[in-house]
Amino acid sequence: MNNEKTCAKCGAAKPLDEFLAKGNQCKTCKAEYNRKWRKANPEKAAEHNRKWREANPEKEAERVRKWYQANREKAAENNRRWREANPEKKAEHARKWREANPEKAAEYSRRRRARKAGVESDGHTTADQHDYWRSKGIDPETCYYCNRPVENWETSEGDHVIPIVKGGPDTVENIVPCCPKVRGSKVRGLGNCQSSKKDKLLFTEWTPPIFRDEATLDGVNLAEADRRKAYLLDIMNRFQETETRKKG
Repeated sequence: MNNEKTCAKCGAAKPLDEFLAKGNQCKTCKAEYNRKWRKANPEKAAEHNRKWREANPEKEAERVRKWYQANREKAAENNRRWREANPEKKAEHARKWREANPEKAAEYSRRRRARKAGVESDGHTTADQHDYWRSKGIDPETCYYCNRPVENWETSEGDHVIPIVKGGPDTVENIVPCCPKVRGSKVRGLGNCQSSKKDKLLFTEWTPPIFRDEATLDGVNLAEADRRKAYLLDIMNRFQETETRKKG
């Protein structure tokens, strides 16, 4: 059995695996021919590639994935240059991605803030957070501070009891469901304080509604209100103990 074939272009005898399934040119000559053709016919080449990508989305995704893995630095540099040259397209792309992926966008934002602040993070997802709350008898759909319904609770990341700016960890144990009204109140309270030093007690700058006026907690009996207070105080006390041990 003949295991070689002669290339019709270069005339060299090569092993069969050096040829495509169809055609009489070796892979090297065929690649060179294709390169020259693409250079001479850029519009036709672009259209051909577009149609192929549309017809083969899985193969294209795999091709791109392998290229990125093999060219991480080049890919990062290409992306950086594209973002600098196309700020409006970048912003629009980011906006559409956030709208299509609200949960991932919230998780990315939360983890980025945690990394920037240098605090502990357990890498949890929104689903992980909701499962943890339910295991503790906490309703993800209801604000833990004031008992109002939480809008878009399915994608809500909740509120860090000890804020990240105070050194609070980004962990499921430090987060409770929170409505936009209370969150806004807390942001304003922390933003208006003279400093964000980690050794200042949270209640010095902002006090949760549940500790201010029980009348605001419609539908919550005294026993449940006390349970929520104890839960929040336990989080804060454990945080203070951890900070004290670090300083010691």
